[in-house]
Amino acid sequence: MMFRWEYGVDLGTSRISIACPEKKLFCRQANLLAMDGRSGRVCAMGDEALAMLGRTPPWIEVYQPVEKGLVSRPELAALLLKSQFRAVRPNNPVASSRLCLCTPVSATGVERDTLVDVAMKAGIKHVMLMERPMAAALGAGLDIFAPQGKMVIEIGAGTTDIALFSLGGIVEAESIKIGGDDFDQAIRRFLKEKFSLLVGQRTAEAIKIRAAGCLREDFDETLRIKGKNLHTGLPEVHEADTLELYRAVEAVVRRIVRSANQVMERAAPELAGDLHTQGIVLTGGGARLRGLPDYLAGALRVPVRLAEHASGCAARGAARGAALEKRLENGVLVF
Repeated sequence: MMFRWEYGVDLGTSRISIACPEKKLFCRQANLLAMDGRSGRVCAMGDEALAMLGRTPPWIEVYQPVEKGLVSRPELAALLLKSQFRAVRPNNPVASSRLCLCTPVSATGVERDTLVDVAMKAGIKHVMLMERPMAAALGAGLDIFAPQGKMVIEIGAGTTDIALFSLGGIVEAESIKIGGDDFDQAIRRFLKEKFSLLVGQRTAEAIKIRAAGCLREDFDETLRIKGKNLHTGLPEVHEADTLELYRAVEAVVRRIVRSANQVMERAAPELAGDLHTQGIVLTGGGARLRGLPDYLAGALRVPVRLAEHASGCAARGAARGAALEKRLENGVLVF
């Protein structure tokens, strides 16, 4: 069947990304909905709902329909997908389009069926699933059809998917329930234990973006952090050395290193040897942690680089992969 438009969708833990190469379109919004408990109606979606996070009155609650890379609230996920898809293609009929959605490599058959059901409830009749690291590799511009080993580490908010490719297929893969949100939680835990300071999710994310990282030599500043005292409940400001933030996030990064090592250990010698010249590509929003490529390069002993537009690689690659489904050996399901 011929489709007028091919869209790639990454329904991630913290963000929903939609891409369409033919229209040179890319949209990225927070994967959140705010609902009014009095009326049962949705009062905000996407970035508008993100602005409400931690600031809502008692009758409004902000929901996250995807947790750890998997749909936990199908009805809300379908509502959000339908809203975002209509926003980016107001003049394109659903029947003439196809969506290629990203899924973690560890997703079960039931979890994949749930994702397809979400798309169907959103009004999409033609659905294709692609494993997230394959989509990320295509979005990063890697030639996964070459007879060479290519490796991608896709770090999302809730999951990290690691895959080794060759000749258009996934040779070895690993998926772990660790991502950018775990960096945030590590920072919040450190502040609570050291200063008895409670900070919100958005504050922890801002600290991560501004100062947290995983190379010691990058840390040369002191950060003023505002929050609430755990014992008194009163507002407080504390100063944290960025070296201390290094210790907080490094423990999370080490778990990613272990999983990447396992994938490399299972690979055939020729494919593992290719990585010394081909290197590893980092994608996903969590991959933007300061110093992460150099840290992983030192730990894994192969070159590591951050993909251009890393946050949107999966959605862009899914859109491109929709046209390549017959060339891909595995990692793709068509419904």
